[in-house]
Amino acid sequence: MNKNFVPLASFYITNVCGLACDRCASYNNYVLKGHYDWNATKERAHKWNELIDIGQITIIGGEPLLHPNIDEWVMGVRTAFPNCKDIRVLTGLTGDSLVRHKDKILKWLDHDVIIQVSVHDKNWWDAAIRAGREIVKDIGHVELEEVDGGNFPLKRSDFRSHHGKMLFCALEQWEFFAHSLKETVDGVMYFHNNDPEAAHDACHCKDCHYIVDGIMYKCVMTGIAKMLVEQAPLDERSVEVLKQTQGIDPLTDEYRSLTNAVPQCSLCSTNTEKLIPIWPVGIKKPRMYNVNR
Repeated sequence: MNKNFVPLASFYITNVCGLACDRCASYNNYVLKGHYDWNATKERAHKWNELIDIGQITIIGGEPLLHPNIDEWVMGVRTAFPNCKDIRVLTGLTGDSLVRHKDKILKWLDHDVIIQVSVHDKNWWDAAIRAGREIVKDIGHVELEEVDGGNFPLKRSDFRSHHGKMLFCALEQWEFFAHSLKETVDGVMYFHNNDPEAAHDACHCKDCHYIVDGIMYKCVMTGIAKMLVEQAPLDERSVEVLKQTQGIDPLTDEYRSLTNAVPQCSLCSTNTEKLIPIWPVGIKKPRMYNVNR
C-alpha cells in the first residue's frame, strides 16, 4: 500500500508548563490543566503508522518532561513508528532542570530519540549548552553551531555522534510571531476575525499537524481547540468556530490532506512577519476563568 507522506506531526501530551512565555501558541502561559494518556492514543498511533509516513515526529506540550508518564509516551511513540528516523522530545528546560532527567534522556538517545531544547530566554542559552554537554559527555560527540538564514529560529547548536547522528540540539527561540489572541476585555479573550485564506498564507505553522488523543489536526490552533473551549474565557464567535474543528480519526476516517485553509484559520493573525521578543520569560501565570461553559 502506498502511504501518504506528512512532513511533521506533533504528539501534544500535556497542557502543563513551568514557563509563562508571552504569546505561547498553545496558551500554556496561562494556568491550564490536563495531561493526555498514552493508552488513549496507543491504538490510533499504531494505525497512523500503517496509513502514513511521517518525516519528523515531535513530542510536545506544554512541557512534556513535566508529564508524569513521559517515558511511557516517548517509548510508546518510538515503538509505534519504528521506521521514523527523526523523533524528538521538545523541551523548554535548561540547566539543572534538564540534567535531572539525564537517565531517561540517555535511554531515549539509545532508542534514537533526539532531545531538542527551545531556549526562550537569552540568559538561558549557556545553561542549555552546559546541560547538553553534561548529558552526552560520555557519548562520543561533536558540537556544531550555526546561524540560520531565516528568522525563526535564529541560531542552532547541535550535538552529534561521530557518525553524524543527532543527539541533542538547542534552538534560539526567544522571539515569537503574533498568534490568535487579539485582545482581552473584561476577562474575555477575543481572537481575530480574519479572512481564513489570508491568515493561512501568513501562518508559519500551517502544516504542523498536531495529534491529540490519537486524532490528527491541522495545526496547534485546531489541536488545542477542545481544550480552549473547555478552559478559556473566549468570545462567543471564537467558541463557535472552534467547536466546528474536525480532525482525522485513523480508526474511522479516510485520510485527507490538511494543507488547505480551514475555518479556524480566521482566528489567527495575518501580521506574522515581525517577530516579537518574549524575554525575559515570566514564571507567574494568569488563571483563566471560564464560567460560561
